[in-house]
Amino acid sequence: MDETLDWINEKDAVLSSDDYGKDLPSVQALQRKHEGIERDLDVLEDEVQVLKASADQLCSSQPDQEEEVRVKLDEVVRKWDDLKDKVSSHVTLPNHLPLGQSIGGVMM
Repeated sequence: MDETLDWINEKDAVLSSDDYGKDLPSVQALQRKHEGIERDLDVLEDEVQVLKASADQLCSSQPDQEEEVRVKLDEVVRKWDDLKDKVSSHVTLPNHLPLGQSIGGVMM
């Protein structure tokens, strides 16, 4: 679970950046980075589902560890949900903007 938390925290740090790019190439690079993160999240979602199933199995086979496992799993799920919310609210610029159009002070 720690590895999954680390991965979630890494993606969260990238999405928390206030860098919106200063010119067209930097904006495009940030768009590509965001698209890569979205692809990574598909893999991460599968990992979270596997963790949930594994946690259920572990709790069934090791009831004495259930509380610790549930606390850690709750942390993973909470951070995962926060990350998904951040991705959906993250601004992405359309790829079809005409040259010279300004968005957020960035001349495109």
